[in-house]
Amino acid sequence: MMFVVSASTGAASPLQDRVVTLSSSGVRSADALPGAGYLDDAELERRLQELVVKFPDACMLTSIGKSRGGRELYCLRLGRGADVDVRPALAIVAGFDADFPVSTETAVRVAERLLNPPADVAGNKLVDVHTVYVLPRMNPDGWATASAMPRREHRGTLRPVDDDRDGAADEDGPDDVNCDGVITLMRVVDPEATHLPDPAEPRLLKEADRAKGEKPVYKIYTEGVDDDTDGEYNEDGPGAVDLNRNFMHAYPEHEVGAGPYPVSEPESKALIDFFLAHPRIALTVVYGRHDHVVKTPESGRNDATGRVPLALHQDDAGHYEEIGKRYRDLTGIKEVPKEDADGAFSAWCYAQLGIPTFACRVWTRPESSSTGGDAKKPDDAERKEPAKNKPEDGAATPEPGGVTQTPPSETSSKAAGTPEPAVETSASAPGAQEQAPTPESPKLPNVEKSPKEKVEPADKEAAAWLTYSDSLGDHGGFVPWAPFEHPTLGGVEIGGFVPLFLTTPPVAELDGIADRQAAFVFDLGTRLPKPTVQPLKITPLSDRVFEIETAIVNDGYFPTAMAMGRQNRRVRPIVVTIELPLERILAGERVVRVWSVAGSGGREKLRWIVTGEAGEAVAITFTSERYVFDQAQATLPARGDRAP
Repeated sequence: MMFVVSASTGAASPLQDRVVTLSSSGVRSADALPGAGYLDDAELERRLQELVVKFPDACMLTSIGKSRGGRELYCLRLGRGADVDVRPALAIVAGFDADFPVSTETAVRVAERLLNPPADVAGNKLVDVHTVYVLPRMNPDGWATASAMPRREHRGTLRPVDDDRDGAADEDGPDDVNCDGVITLMRVVDPEATHLPDPAEPRLLKEADRAKGEKPVYKIYTEGVDDDTDGEYNEDGPGAVDLNRNFMHAYPEHEVGAGPYPVSEPESKALIDFFLAHPRIALTVVYGRHDHVVKTPESGRNDATGRVPLALHQDDAGHYEEIGKRYRDLTGIKEVPKEDADGAFSAWCYAQLGIPTFACRVWTRPESSSTGGDAKKPDDAERKEPAKNKPEDGAATPEPGGVTQTPPSETSSKAAGTPEPAVETSASAPGAQEQAPTPESPKLPNVEKSPKEKVEPADKEAAAWLTYSDSLGDHGGFVPWAPFEHPTLGGVEIGGFVPLFLTTPPVAELDGIADRQAAFVFDLGTRLPKPTVQPLKITPLSDRVFEIETAIVNDGYFPTAMAMGRQNRRVRPIVVTIELPLERILAGERVVRVWSVAGSGGREKLRWIVTGEAGEAVAITFTSERYVFDQAQATLPARGDRAP
């Protein structure tokens, strides 16, 4: 077996981090691959510790637990003042998806900007009036795997999983058979073929539509060999559980990557424990592959029982629409791929905790390259997740249209295509066979079209990525198909998108991304609920009988509890208690529960009629697990007077 076991590391230039370059030997070095220059675990800790040293009055670094592999799950608390643990808070959570490392980089950089904000930005006092919890990497084991050499597609944790049910776990993962430093795809001409070259873009493959007379040519495999000699290739790779399919809400039971049961992973359990222990978190931002802001999620849909919400509460949709509009204005992001959020942390946080939660996919395919060329924009009204190399971790990767991908031995290529005119593999390239037979190049389907008709690629988003890759010239992220003599399959061709190319921007772009995302967080900070209690108004009605009135007013944008929180009763009410014996209360309840106060000046009036003596003090206590109130006090006035 041939595979790369190590590679040099080091800082990459902005260009090197984005591009994929080949050395004279054909090996892609680690510092020239997507993700080079990104923080590893030690660098992440050092970066966070530097913030604590630089801002000792506003930073505290802790760990909420450890990953399955024993790595720390860091939490950076931001806040100035003595009351940081008792005031309303905002949480930023990132790093669930190992194949989306830009989320961690963004979270760290946003934290830096919150601590040292521009003077002219609204909300720049966020950490002075609120507390912010930043959890930058919830899946450190996954990133350690995804960033290792040879580079591969990997999303989930490292829980051992027996994918092929042969009694052994993780025994047949992918291998870098041509030793070029990246694991892509293999395609082989086979009688049991499922795919053929896409007529619109021959480097990509499409599933054959036999009803249209399309004859399949290739069978597709993840690059590798049959390590366990069971006749299947790469069907049982490392792990894993997709953390964003492991939470309780709409848990995709028995589906690939969901885990054996909800919250089966120490990472997801630690995060749930953290949120339950911090009920003052009033809003959450999640960086990763999901999106709630570029396109407003649907609303008003429940499961078959009618009891479990599967979408936004219809009364919350307006807030999400407004926030989404603001996000698009601040970031310039107008389209994102659609991802199923069943079992995702963001879905659980909103639907079961009732916290307004905004999932942000902070980087998408550039519409133009650094060379000035325009990448082709798909015609679809909604951008789909592009086809890419199959993750070997077992986590289901949505196909265009939302169809879950099948196991590697049966899967369609997510980055596959036909060769350009046959590429000869140089004998100097590792693993190359000088006389390697080349599979016969198939003939493309004869598609009849009028002179004005244009053949569209089956996967428009993958084609657009390929156009963008081409615009980078020799620095693109697609490995051209090249022949290789496989030890058991014989003549194959190896190629496809470079792992992480579709999800990982260059280091040079990270600060700009963070600037835009920080602007969004600052804006959210100005919108948190701001409930206050109006002064007591006391009116004597007769001797020893008084009317007491007050109100809770919310001058923030968000309600004190979202409609979803009111429905599931997870958000505790504001409890109002008039401190008088029950027998002295003639009208009104001694204890009043205010479940929510609408935002933008919403008001909840409170009124009692009580007995007492002029000059007697009366107090009303307001208790909340999320908001802090002072006790309201006044003195009962004599007739003819009015308090206050």
